[in-house]
Amino acid sequence: MNHNKKIIIDFKTAIIIADNKINELRNNIKLNDNRKKFYYSAVKIGNIVKGIYCAFDKNNLEILPKLNTLYGKHMIVTLDILENLVKRNIMTENEYLLYAKAFKERKEEYDELCYYPKKIKGIPLCLCCIK
Repeated sequence: MNHNKKIIIDFKTAIIIADNKINELRNNIKLNDNRKKFYYSAVKIGNIVKGIYCAFDKNNLEILPKLNTLYGKHMIVTLDILENLVKRNIMTENEYLLYAKAFKERKEEYDELCYYPKKIKGIPLCLCCIK
C-alpha cells in the first residue's frame, strides 16, 4: 500500500468510499481466517471515519474532537489485536508494522482535520484507498 499519493475528495464521495470499505470489511468477517476480531475492530474504525466525513458534510463540526478521540482509542485496540495475531503467527510482523505506520499517518491527518476543520475543503485520500 502506498499512502503517499493523495487527492482531495468531496465529502459525499468520501462517505461512499467509507461505506464501500466498511462493507468489504464486513464481508471479511465471514471468512474463517482467525482475523475476525481485527475485522470487527476495523469496521468500528471505518464507522468512526465515516462519522468524521458525515460531520463535515453536514457541517456538524463540534462533534469532530469526540470522533477523533474515539478513532485514537479504537486504533490502539486494533493495534493490540494485530499484535496478538503476530504472536499467534497469523500475521507477520511486517504486516503489523505496515498497519501501525498507516494508522499513525491517518491519526495525524485526522488530528488536523478535526482540530482545524474550518480550513478543510475536502478529504485527502490516498489513491489505493479510493479503489
